[in-house]
Amino acid sequence: MKKIFLIPLILFLFNNILKAQETCGHETYLNKIYNDSIAKTEFDSIRSQIRAQIQKNIGIQPKFVLQTNSYVIPVVFHLIGGGVSSTLTDAQVQTQLTILNDGFSNNLGSTFGVADDAQIRFCLAQTAPPM
Repeated sequence: MKKIFLIPLILFLFNNILKAQETCGHETYLNKIYNDSIAKTEFDSIRSQIRAQIQKNIGIQPKFVLQTNSYVIPVVFHLIGGGVSSTLTDAQVQTQLTILNDGFSNNLGSTFGVADDAQIRFCLAQTAPPM
């Protein structure tokens, strides 16, 4: 009885492993292009145009435009836990808020060349939200 059950299970698993080894659709598409001389010529032409444009853009620095809109979002800090509110000072909360604003304005030294000021600022809310 176990052998009868085990054989179909092995065949099922083996079949699924073989299906996982099918080629990617991209490879199939490229094979069709390379087998058609007209399509291959067009494909190679477009590819060379793209590569030329990439080489041309490598030395160009992106131009940043300062957005005219700036958003100010009031935030409320909720201090949860025993003794947390007595150990955390207002200055520490304000420091974290400053770090958050520096991050959103790209003043923390981003390693990405296209990082920019998000034009979003956070401030402490003047009134607590309704509970």
